[in-house]
Amino acid sequence: MEKPALSEDYEQIGSYRFGEFTLDPDRGELLRDGNRVKLRPKSFDVLHYLVERQGKLVGRDELLDSVWAGAVVTEDAVTQCLIDIRKALGDDSQTAIRTVPRRGYIFELPVEPVIESAAAPPRRSSRLVAWAIAAAVAGLILLLLTRVAGDPPDTAPMIDVARDTPSIAVLPFAVMSADRTQDYFADGISEEILNLLARQPGLRVIARTSSFSFRGRDADIAEIATQLNVSHVLEGSIRSDGEALRINVQLVDAATGEYIWTQSFDRRLTASGLFDVQSEIGAAVVEALRIELSPKDRERLASVPTEDLPALDAFFEARQLLETRRPADIERAIELLERATSRDPGFALAYVALADALRLASNYGELRANDADERGWRAVRAALAINDRLGEAYASLGNLLHRRGDIVRAEEAFLKGIEFSPSYAPLYQWYGEFLGRLAGRPDDAVTYSRIAVTLDPKSAIIKHDYGEVLSTAGRTEEAIAQFEAAIAIDPEFAISYNSIGSVQHRFFGRVADAIPWYAKAAGIRADAPTPYIYLADAFADLGDLKTAARYVDDAIRVAPGGTHPYYAKLLLSAIEGDMQAAEENARTVAKNWDGFAPALRLLRDRDVLNDDLDAATRRYERYYPELVAEQALPVNGWNYEAAIDFAYLLKLAGRQERADEILAACLAYIADSPRVRWGGNRIDDVRIHAIRGDSGRALELLEQAVEAGWRLRWRYELEHDLALAELRSEPGYDAIVETIRRDMASQLAKLDDTPAAPQAGGESPRGK
Repeated sequence: MEKPALSEDYEQIGSYRFGEFTLDPDRGELLRDGNRVKLRPKSFDVLHYLVERQGKLVGRDELLDSVWAGAVVTEDAVTQCLIDIRKALGDDSQTAIRTVPRRGYIFELPVEPVIESAAAPPRRSSRLVAWAIAAAVAGLILLLLTRVAGDPPDTAPMIDVARDTPSIAVLPFAVMSADRTQDYFADGISEEILNLLARQPGLRVIARTSSFSFRGRDADIAEIATQLNVSHVLEGSIRSDGEALRINVQLVDAATGEYIWTQSFDRRLTASGLFDVQSEIGAAVVEALRIELSPKDRERLASVPTEDLPALDAFFEARQLLETRRPADIERAIELLERATSRDPGFALAYVALADALRLASNYGELRANDADERGWRAVRAALAINDRLGEAYASLGNLLHRRGDIVRAEEAFLKGIEFSPSYAPLYQWYGEFLGRLAGRPDDAVTYSRIAVTLDPKSAIIKHDYGEVLSTAGRTEEAIAQFEAAIAIDPEFAISYNSIGSVQHRFFGRVADAIPWYAKAAGIRADAPTPYIYLADAFADLGDLKTAARYVDDAIRVAPGGTHPYYAKLLLSAIEGDMQAAEENARTVAKNWDGFAPALRLLRDRDVLNDDLDAATRRYERYYPELVAEQALPVNGWNYEAAIDFAYLLKLAGRQERADEILAACLAYIADSPRVRWGGNRIDDVRIHAIRGDSGRALELLEQAVEAGWRLRWRYELEHDLALAELRSEPGYDAIVETIRRDMASQLAKLDDTPAAPQAGGESPRGK
């Protein structure tokens, strides 16, 4: 179907009709007899592209190049979109869209273009807005990653300063007063200037962690600029005497070492006085670097976040405490931020920091995930109600939507954040995690995570999270290099010791080799539950349930209100055969963390054994309503495990056709997924084929998983998951299980003969 030429009246195609369907590109809608049909944005774009080329062969590469506009995605993205489209069109026989094997696709239905006059201003398409944001982000990536393709795998990309936009590092201001108890206050002022500059377009700003890493070091400006890869450095000093405050600031050209701007500011020590100085400094830096700002940008530069000095003081202190990631410090930071927002309910940045602190309390402490999210939502909404152009707030919103599994809105929030704060490193860090874990786009995840490292090259947590994203993409050696780089920055960075152990355990099945790494982390962070949970998993896999139980108790001791310790407890209870205790712990986990699929699986199995399929179905309907609805299933990193588990219920209810439909979508989602990695396939494909009734294929894949090194929580998976019940009676199943048992016994014996790093209390991991 050729597009009709535009007339002199600028007539244009408004929509397309085929059968009972209407495709409206401006509105981004597919209608069936006037009723909207649900279709994901990318699936809509694929359908639009095919409809415009009705009757013509469209290859996969052409679709990828045109619809994804150069983004790095796999062919599975096309497959998933076609599944969605065919479901929406009811095209089970593939008569509307015909697949030409190994060549591409043809849209076969007759298409009638609907011509409308464009004399009036055309409707603004929300999709065009999304594409504009995507284009802006793509341009930013090109600016930031000039050497991505040629980077060594274990290093972060560097920027060619000579060809880049202006770039700056803000060093921690020196405290010239006798009272050093207020160092955090001086750091807060430096960081606020840094953050103010980071919100300005056309300027790349190195993040706090990296800039502040030079505190107390004998390094000159040229060395700092080289290590941080910036064109300019801002340094200064602060002196306070009662209510009098003096701030001296210098902007240095790193290439010449010359001061291109310097100024002293004398103010009364008030919040408004501080922010006036920060705004003046920001404006002077922008002017000195010859950056053009819009009126909106200038308005943001001059804004005053709070006029309450005690609120500002609490905010500054809380942000310093959050850097430690220690549970007690996080708890104290939450108290300070709640005090700040109570004193000044219009302090948007304090609400953002509070939302982030609550998330950290859930990850590192004992705050329940549900409670953290509920309170975090209130904080982010308050921040955006005060300032809807605050990039940091959109970053926190994206994180919350990520945890909720809302892929479309999460991505919109992250992109909006980048639009308003293009140099805010955590945005790229969290967006990369989201793309890898939830959106199923590991290559895109690596790209954005590398931007975070570029903006904050001295940050242990950002390097660590980049390692996790690399592992999600199956790039294990590069991941380990990043974990080691994080430890080189901070030898007390316990998370990376855990992660190196996890690679040994989860990726290669070398459980005994993982235990010293876990024990090292426990020795560093005796107040955190995660190392103990990892140790419990390892010893349970090896068969030493007594030691595993000791570490579960340790995890619950340090985080009695946490979620993950009780998940470890439920697994151990199930392995020990105490199903009543396992069920109680599963209910605790499900209550603490809405929709946690592994806990729901155990509760599902208990309902099945009690012949109560309705109760199990209602539970999935509560947490995953899209599984129960009769519609095309959008499978993603949030719901695919639950989808497999729910398909088993459908099979038992005699609805094998719907079960197969869901399982096909799940299989397409994990088709290109490395088996052993964070969030990897593990034996999910085994479960899919077992539920389908294809025992031969399931056994073949299980054997492959064992050979690849899958061992994590194998006892629970292979001995207690009802979805594998029929597989256990198949010839060859027992031999595969016995292979794991022998390997675990051998590794346990090896552990007995090998000295390991001490546990927190000074004992060896087994108490020997």
